[in-house]
Amino acid sequence: MDPSSDSNASPNKQGQASRQHLVASFFDVIRSRLELFLTEAEEQKWRLVEIFIWLLFMAVVSLLLLMVLVALSVLVLPPGWRIVGLCFWVIVGFGAIGLGVYRVKKYAQQSSPMFAETMNQLKKDQACFSDPT
Repeated sequence: MDPSSDSNASPNKQGQASRQHLVASFFDVIRSRLELFLTEAEEQKWRLVEIFIWLLFMAVVSLLLLMVLVALSVLVLPPGWRIVGLCFWVIVGFGAIGLGVYRVKKYAQQSSPMFAETMNQLKKDQACFSDPT
C-alpha cells in the first residue's frame, strides 16, 4: 500500500465535506429567505384586508350618517329649502368619503413597502457573495 495515496484521499474527503457544508449552508440561506418572504407576504395580505375593512366601515358609517342628516333636513327645513339642504348634505357626504379614501391611501403609503426586509436581506447576500476577498 502506497502512503501517498492515503494523503491524497484525506484532502479529497475534506474538500467533499467542505462542499457539502457549503451546499447545505446555501440551502439554509435560501430556506430562511423564503420563510422571510412568506412571512412578509402574509403580513401584506392582512394589511390589505385591514385597509379593505376600514374602507367598508367608512362607507357604511358615511351612508348611515348621510341618511340621518337627510332625514333631519326633511324634518327641520321648510319645503322650499329641503332640496338645497339635501344637496348640501350629499356634497358633504361625498367630501367625507373622499377625505376618508385619501386618509386610507395615505395610511397605505406610510406603511412599509412590500417585502422591504426581504430586499434588504437579498442585497446583503449579494454583497457577501460578490465580495472578491
